[in-house]
Amino acid sequence: MERMMAEFGPACSQLGYAMNSDPWRNCVVKLATENDSRRGGVSTSIFGGWGSGGRSGLGIGIGIGR
Repeated sequence: MERMMAEFGPACSQLGYAMNSDPWRNCVVKLATENDSRRGGVSTSIFGGWGSGGRSGLGIGIGIGR
């Protein structure tokens, strides 16, 4: 969380969120999540994720985002 706050906190402050407020923290988490998604984050959801080749699937497993 410290890394996310250091990396995305200034952007959320510039967007007008008061530092260390709940909306600011939500903004930090949202930006970090979007950033991870663009980098091809890993989904460990039991509902599936994006597998190789861009296919989605249901079931237990690990999907690698693209």
